[in-house]
Amino acid sequence: MTQFHCIRRAGIMFLATLFAALSLAGCTPAGASEEGQVSATTHDAAAETPKAVTEEKEESLEDIQPGQYGDSRDELIAVLKKAQARAEKAGGEGSAAAGESAGEDASETAYDTSDIEASLSQLIEDSGASASFAYRYLSDSGWDFSVHGKEPHTAASMISLAVLTQLFDRIDAGDLSLDDEYELTEEAIVGGNGRLQDEDPGTAYSLRDLVWYSIVESDNTATNMLIDIAGMDAVNSEVARQGLEGTSLERHMMDTEAQKEGRENRMAADDAAAILNAIAQGAFYNEELSDFAYDLLSQQKSDSAVKGALPEGATYAFKSGSLENVYNEGGVVFGEHPYVFVAFVEGVDEEEATALVKDAAALVEGWTNP
Repeated sequence: MTQFHCIRRAGIMFLATLFAALSLAGCTPAGASEEGQVSATTHDAAAETPKAVTEEKEESLEDIQPGQYGDSRDELIAVLKKAQARAEKAGGEGSAAAGESAGEDASETAYDTSDIEASLSQLIEDSGASASFAYRYLSDSGWDFSVHGKEPHTAASMISLAVLTQLFDRIDAGDLSLDDEYELTEEAIVGGNGRLQDEDPGTAYSLRDLVWYSIVESDNTATNMLIDIAGMDAVNSEVARQGLEGTSLERHMMDTEAQKEGRENRMAADDAAAILNAIAQGAFYNEELSDFAYDLLSQQKSDSAVKGALPEGATYAFKSGSLENVYNEGGVVFGEHPYVFVAFVEGVDEEEATALVKDAAALVEGWTNP
């Protein structure tokens, strides 16, 4: 199945070559509503902090500046280029061509991930939770795996990643612009997370700012506005087109009546991993939108269970979401060996869920960087 139509064959060949370089350099894991018709063009997609946030005196400049976790995608590029240079130096002038061939073979090889999968499965069994994990090593290497990864879970705020797919597809097509403005409506305002619930109806926000609030602050009102802009049916059509079979948008945020009727937003760990992987690789519709999405993830204000399992110096861009007895988290870990890790947990309280995610993240980090 095809995911994110902007991934071109050249990009796949690049990843194959990259894998060969990483392998030669020793950089591999251990264990072998209706849509609005708006005419627009795509603009430079820097993840600017909304003006309302920058004007808040009680927040320090460090707290609100984009990229506060470092220019991680630049670090990723630097790591991969360095590994490739070492490989070429070790292999001589012919190494690049040889590496491309080896990379093509490697990308088609399924490596043995049974040990790490068994360990993660045991963690789930011991916890008594309903949980799923997904892993993507950022070299198209064949080390990708998941444990119950196709199983749909209650999505909580992670559903905002699915909403982005439809919005970014329309931005990429020129039907929307991040600079388009929308008025806050009474219908969109809900409680829970977020500052927009305290703003006056009729206040205008750019699409860029609404996305910032939705991803960075998990603002429920902003997410509801995005759902209305995108169109619920259109979001579901786009995720289906992208092959995200475990994802469905069935309600607005904080819609308790819909929950009582059994309508719930769902997402699978494999689907979240596919979106995060595309963002990390610069292939989430286009490179500018990928950079914008990554910068949003790097500013995430929610707590993280995964961070506690990462070594000092690792950078991490992520999205998380929680409800009663639900905790989900997924992100991109950039160290010497970059990877995507996603955890979806439900059926246990928050303390147990976050402990499970931290333990799983520690296993994955140790397996990737022994």
